[in-house]
Amino acid sequence: MADEKPRFYTLRKHKKKSIVFAAFGLWLVKYGVNRFREYLTRREFCQEAKVYAEETTPALKKPRRFMLLFNATAGKGEAEKLFQRNAEPLFHLAGLDVTIIKTDYEGQIKTLMQYLDPSIDGIIVAGGDGTLLEVVTGLLRRPDQEQLSKIPFGVIPIGTKNTFYKKIFGNSELAQAKEIGQAAMAIVKGNTHSIDVMEIKGEGGRPTYALSGLQWGAFQDAAESYDKYWITGPFRKKMAYIAATFKNWPPTHQALLSYPTKFTPNNTTLPASSTSKTGGLITSPLTARTMASVLDAQGEINDGSGSGYCTLDGWVHNPLETLGMSIHLIKNIQGKPALNVRVWPPVLPKMDFIKMGWKMDKNSQESDGESETFKCLEVQELKLEPKDEEGSWFNIDGEPFDARPVHITLHPDKLKVFCGKD
Repeated sequence: MADEKPRFYTLRKHKKKSIVFAAFGLWLVKYGVNRFREYLTRREFCQEAKVYAEETTPALKKPRRFMLLFNATAGKGEAEKLFQRNAEPLFHLAGLDVTIIKTDYEGQIKTLMQYLDPSIDGIIVAGGDGTLLEVVTGLLRRPDQEQLSKIPFGVIPIGTKNTFYKKIFGNSELAQAKEIGQAAMAIVKGNTHSIDVMEIKGEGGRPTYALSGLQWGAFQDAAESYDKYWITGPFRKKMAYIAATFKNWPPTHQALLSYPTKFTPNNTTLPASSTSKTGGLITSPLTARTMASVLDAQGEINDGSGSGYCTLDGWVHNPLETLGMSIHLIKNIQGKPALNVRVWPPVLPKMDFIKMGWKMDKNSQESDGESETFKCLEVQELKLEPKDEEGSWFNIDGEPFDARPVHITLHPDKLKVFCGKD
């Protein structure tokens, strides 16, 4: 017994083992605290749903009927567990009659929307941006879409990307249990808000309807390659933009952008040129030629030659050379809905590209105004025709589509969505 080592001898005498056990202990404590906070959050929302039902739903009143479309594969396979823990109990406690339909394959929701019962009180979408895109597209493709578009819908954010949810409820960093509970209670309480829809129609094809926007070009290609750099861990998103500057730089795209002549863009003054090192790693303002390829001094999109654009049949046609562009639904300064078109120049300093990519990744809701490195215009309708010899991709609400000629139209206040009072 005399030779027996005291307790925790190994931890006290071996620093490496002590550090590992200490780190594991801290992680275990943090994990437990987070789980307990989630429990308190769920309990608070459950009590709120129960009280709301007791105050607003008499015993003999017919419950509100909802159809819930559930993408079980969303959120990297965690969607079903998140929904069952954080949202489904609230609907039952609130006395809602919810019919849950679980999808089996991509595109199935568009088909299911053709059999939607027009008498229901609402649609619930449990998934991410891709699931929501299918619901809206399937709904608005129906011949009776004018009537069905009056049915409000709600979003349960359990997908990988929840851009539309952040657009409606704010881009604050909340715990996932609180985000889901907040979205579920908005459906329970029934507060609605009208939203705009973007119709994207190809040549001879059926239209796709988007709620967030369309991205195309170098920034979008870099964002899609995040998972290739998984080995860098939390820095994989930053690494994607760095790696993009080493592959066929600059990755410019050719396109023809057209919009109605009744649109009058704001006047824009071009900055003067200060350096010619636009392709290196040195950060510098854009040259006059680069900016002229986006907007000329009168505010018209131009190719820099002074005679690139023309007017034909009531449309202004502008050939572009650009790193890419994005089109988003916004409310302008006057509070009117518009399509905000952001056009990037054909060349950017590599460091500017990296910094701008990191900034866009951090702030998923892009700013609507202009900056030194891109220009914006606001329209109600436009046509975009890619002219690249090699194939490229559009990203529409997080889903990839072949980059082909499209006609984009804004539909103001087309749908109603459940949201908070604010």
